[in-house]
Amino acid sequence: MKTKIFLARIGGFDTHANQIEPGSDNTYGVHAAKLQQVFSSVKAFQDDLRGLGLEDRVMTMTISEFGRRAESNFSYGTDHGTAAPMFVFGKHVKPGIKADNPDLSDLDNGNIKEQVDYRQIFGEIVTDWFIANDKEKTAINFDPLATNPKLGIVNDNSVGIDEKFYDSKYRLEVCYPNPVHSKTTFKYFINQDTEVKLSLFDQNGLLIKILVDEKQLNGEHLLEVDLSDLNEGIYTYTLEVDKLKASKRLLKQ
Repeated sequence: MKTKIFLARIGGFDTHANQIEPGSDNTYGVHAAKLQQVFSSVKAFQDDLRGLGLEDRVMTMTISEFGRRAESNFSYGTDHGTAAPMFVFGKHVKPGIKADNPDLSDLDNGNIKEQVDYRQIFGEIVTDWFIANDKEKTAINFDPLATNPKLGIVNDNSVGIDEKFYDSKYRLEVCYPNPVHSKTTFKYFINQDTEVKLSLFDQNGLLIKILVDEKQLNGEHLLEVDLSDLNEGIYTYTLEVDKLKASKRLLKQ
């Protein structure tokens, strides 16, 4: 998938009442239950990414419409505030707290004082994770924050979502000739000795034939195939390697 940003929503954090359970441990209550739901979901997501071999490619960040006030109200909840925490998850996140613990004795009209502008966090992720070029950096219009010291959110050795990552991992080329009259040559690259499957599907997604299904050595591979028995039409060939997939189309004439 080429989509670079996905947004998932979860509500229920507008805790004006019953944020904690009165008279009990303040780690119990609505707020604690919602955080448990968020963090257990993030853990399951990270476990899935690790199992798919994609842990290097995804970073997750929490954002909120507004924060909460520091002091509880008479309904055992908190009212709308200004500052709020943000959490960033991923293999290439530098761990740690990027600001100071808030001083609850030094508030701004009942609000926790903001320490980091959220746009600085967005700006660093655009620069260090999305590997933005100079034109893209200018387009996000966070220039006034450029003089702020960097927070250091992304690991220095991260490749971010640089598209060159895919070329270094595996590469499926357009077959030649294409359109195909009788024979064509499939060309692909793998960067490690691994199981490889190359399949041909019709335009309805039905499997026509499996062209390769074996362990192959790393490097570039060429495979000439006779497709003269195929009917005219559009077909898709798919490379599956190391739990990743790539597909391209061919036209049979």
